[in-house]
Amino acid sequence: MKASRKARDRARKDHAEKFEQLQRQVEAQAVILDLLDEQEKLEAKFGRAVDVLRSLGVKAAEVEESTGLSSLQQSRYIKIWQETGNLEDEEPQEDSEVEEEKTTPESGTEVAQEPEETEESAVVESIAEAAEASDSFGFPPRKAVDV
Repeated sequence: MKASRKARDRARKDHAEKFEQLQRQVEAQAVILDLLDEQEKLEAKFGRAVDVLRSLGVKAAEVEESTGLSSLQQSRYIKIWQETGNLEDEEPQEDSEVEEEKTTPESGTEVAQEPEETEESAVVESIAEAAEASDSFGFPPRKAVDV
């Protein structure tokens, strides 16, 4: 084979390797950006949970004792929650919602409709999700709390 052909083949191979490297780099950056978005959502959920605890009269020191989140972290998460529009994907629920009954067309009997998720159950779920995710963000282990 001629030297010029070998040089072209080598150049093609080098370009292919560089392209693969750039492709892996772009994919890795996309993963990082997705994870940062997820982290922001989780931090907003932390903020919501802390805000609910505080609105229930739980002091920052008590939250820190039970969760390991310092008052500075708590304030940071509340600020993130407020800045992200208080979790835009969740719609506020009214406490006065009444469980409706529904008649099934087949049997004609009344069937109780499952109650919609209340704000308290959404908060409990947020706290549970945040607690599960806390380990992946390097927070100290949580202490068990009797409710």
